[in-house]
Amino acid sequence: MGIVVSKPQHRVSLGSILDNSCETIQEISVRTVYRFGKIIGAGHFGVVREAFSSDSSLKVAIKSISKGASDYSRAKVLREVKMLKSVDHPNIIRFYEAYEDEKSIHVATEYCEGGHLWGRMLKKVKYTETEAQVLINQILMAVNYLHLHKIVHRDIKPENFLFISPDHDELKLIDFGFAKKYNKFLSMHKQLGTSYYIAPEVLKGNYNQKCDEWGIGVIMYTMLYGEMPFYCQDLFFTFDKIKRGSFNTTSDSWNQISSTGKDLIKKLLSVNPSKRISAKKALNHEWFHIFADNNPLIDSSLIVSFQEYCKSSLFCKELLNLMIKNITFDELRELNKLFIKLDEENKGMISTKQLQKHLQSSSISISEKKIKELLKEIDTDKDGNINYTEFLAAAVCSKHHFSQEEIWAIFDLFDIERKGFITANDIRRTIKREGCALDKDVESKLIKTIEKKEAKIDYKRFLEIFMNGIQK
Repeated sequence: MGIVVSKPQHRVSLGSILDNSCETIQEISVRTVYRFGKIIGAGHFGVVREAFSSDSSLKVAIKSISKGASDYSRAKVLREVKMLKSVDHPNIIRFYEAYEDEKSIHVATEYCEGGHLWGRMLKKVKYTETEAQVLINQILMAVNYLHLHKIVHRDIKPENFLFISPDHDELKLIDFGFAKKYNKFLSMHKQLGTSYYIAPEVLKGNYNQKCDEWGIGVIMYTMLYGEMPFYCQDLFFTFDKIKRGSFNTTSDSWNQISSTGKDLIKKLLSVNPSKRISAKKALNHEWFHIFADNNPLIDSSLIVSFQEYCKSSLFCKELLNLMIKNITFDELRELNKLFIKLDEENKGMISTKQLQKHLQSSSISISEKKIKELLKEIDTDKDGNINYTEFLAAAVCSKHHFSQEEIWAIFDLFDIERKGFITANDIRRTIKREGCALDKDVESKLIKTIEKKEAKIDYKRFLEIFMNGIQK
């Protein structure tokens, strides 16, 4: 999983297209960029395949959306890509790049080895509450993050959550084909979703973002009860049960669920969306008390990494943000868990105040002034919060050994014309194309530094700049 590079005549990123929708998408063959493997999913839109970069062994998933599909809309695909580019959360699939040829648009994302949640639910049939808490917590965090950014998913179901690996429980939300930006004044009317998870108000054709919470309620009930709450062979009766919010609460299976578990299910499956619990409030529900005592442990190596990151030049910090995509999830697993624990407000980001509090309460000897200086440097987009990528970039700075292959991949990301060198203009275009969240003043300073010192940077100099972490 990582940044994919290729020959310039074959590579196109939709980032520039989204920034300027009037541009024509270049016709290319995605197979010159990737070596395709087996099909891992299929639907009315087309297929999903595993694939490898032609220049490395990096593995990605490629969703190929057929232009011949009955409901194909180029504008819809571009909206989905734009939405995927805008999100940055440990429980949401990472978008890499997109390509277009005569027959399809191909969207490359991180590859998840563990299959979808529904597959595990079928094998397991019934979860203990402790097991379910781990998964429902992640699902709620992903949905809460989307809702904080005014995005409604509109197809929350177990098939749209993938496990990173077969042996672990980390989940990623996928498939933003129905996702939509919303505001509090806008109701949605189009009936979308999957039959057994669709909210009653969606069936009535007048709904808001709370339709996502309903889907979570269906998943939670199915995990703990062992059967779907509204399943009937005839969809007419399924929809009737959904509209009435009628599910079994009298059997032995229901009685075996804790009172707090029952309460959360009922609040998620409230027929009235105005009374339905939000993802934000659900994360603070009593049922999740098991997580309350897990205080995050910050060791000295994290501080060392933060300090190394802060010594780096602006250019190197941006490179680290881009290179995070190249690092395997196994290497990031513990940092991923730490980020989630530090994110006390479940926003998908850590406030600088929160992190300062945890650093001060740790046994590490570091002054309050120094902590503030570190956090100010890590917050590259200067919004008062440290997002997922910013945290990972700072945390791996001194821990991860970056290979020449990874550094070459980043160099080629800037050198899209394969000139053998990069300029300030190449850097400017790449920052825009990749959606890097740099403050305008910071971006201007970065560009001026390159322009002032070096008109052209070849790979040898690029490697030197990165490894030294300074700009001279």
